[in-house]
Amino acid sequence: MYEIFAQTATTAAKTSTYDWSKGIMVGMIFGMASIGLGLIGAAYMNAVGRNPEASKYAGQVMILVAMIDLTILLGFLLSAFIFK
Repeated sequence: MYEIFAQTATTAAKTSTYDWSKGIMVGMIFGMASIGLGLIGAAYMNAVGRNPEASKYAGQVMILVAMIDLTILLGFLLSAFIFK
């Protein structure tokens, strides 16, 4: 009954390394994108704090945020296809 769950040592090690690489890749994608979003938000708030008229550029900031979100989505899909 327990023979179904048995793995050889090489198979277990290969699977573990493979899973770690997937996790690291996806983690780096999300981590770097989060840093980018934080930097854009901080720069925008700093600009509005110094010059209140800069708040009219919120549309351009949203376009930049959407571009970073698209990068996150493409990176996630790429990792899903690479590690299929």
